[in-house]
Amino acid sequence: MAASIETARLRPVARADLVRLGPPRDGGYVVPADLVRQSEHLLALGIGDDWQFETAFARVNPRARILGVDASIGATRFARECLGSALHLLSFGRSGKERRRHWTRLRRAAHYFWFFGWRHRHVRRMVGADTTPATVTLPALLASVGTVRPHGIFLKVDVEGAEYTLIDAIAAQAQTIGCLVIEFHRTSRHARAFNAAMARLLGPFRVVHVHGNNYAPRDPVSGFPDAVEITLIHEQLCPRPLVPIDVEYPRAGLDHPNHPGRPDYAITFA
Repeated sequence: MAASIETARLRPVARADLVRLGPPRDGGYVVPADLVRQSEHLLALGIGDDWQFETAFARVNPRARILGVDASIGATRFARECLGSALHLLSFGRSGKERRRHWTRLRRAAHYFWFFGWRHRHVRRMVGADTTPATVTLPALLASVGTVRPHGIFLKVDVEGAEYTLIDAIAAQAQTIGCLVIEFHRTSRHARAFNAAMARLLGPFRVVHVHGNNYAPRDPVSGFPDAVEITLIHEQLCPRPLVPIDVEYPRAGLDHPNHPGRPDYAITFA
């Protein structure tokens, strides 16, 4: 018999300071503003072509240092994009649509060097179980940022399915993490692994927000999203008593569809 998602344990507890950081589409996340301001470091596992969340984080907390970890991008790629788009823009006969596309690529490449070349860093590696030339472990990344106070790390995890392999390491390092925003993928296929991951995380953490990513389908039986974004905070940072929230999800004023052309997914916690 196929496992089903244990949705009841996902019901968030009340948190008054939730805000959305990043764009009103894919790449934006709902997080507690106080913990953003109190964090010493943002460790962003998975950034891809869009680091608007990280940029917004830096605006809210300009003192924080940001470490982005992603093997799919790097300085060589963006240097080529800068050169290629600049040459295209200097050419004649290009359509307005093409010129806008190259201006966008040029601005993005320039912003990469500005954002990750000064105060913040990008590591071109994947997060894994071992440290190799191509991979790095979560403990090694945390050690690389230096000594931090308890709960001084804000951790973002969007690693396209590899998140299931990181759960034990995250739980083991929970005392250094104040807030965790994590996207789980293919939950219907990995329902047992998802349930086990949440059981492990809900030892040290508590859920404060859940949102379904409508780029992915929903389970045809339960209706639970196949990709889901979950925001958790360390239980020592939760006000007492813990009050399970009773509002409709997605939450008006906070949530937006990842794909703006499709309806957002409703989530129930039965």
